[in-house]
Amino acid sequence: MLRKTDIGLDDDFFELGGDSLRGMTFIARVNQKLVNYSVKDVFKYPTLRLLRSKLESDEPDSSFAEIPEAELKENYSLSSAQKNVLPANV
Repeated sequence: MLRKTDIGLDDDFFELGGDSLRGMTFIARVNQKLVNYSVKDVFKYPTLRLLRSKLESDEPDSSFAEIPEAELKENYSLSSAQKNVLPANV
């Protein structure tokens, strides 16, 4: 992402060439690993050392709770949102 091979724990993301778009890409990759990290955190914790300390001190994020698999059915009821987009006369 930053095209650097020698990045230390105290290297600043922005001084290494990071910007907001690369930051968002980084956040997406981190969040795929079930860690909730925001754009605000990129600015607040710009080094790996600071980020590590934040991640180690955080409680597990309940927003990533596992969603149970739904029972397979032939048909499913419409959600409220789906009902609102259908014409009233259908």
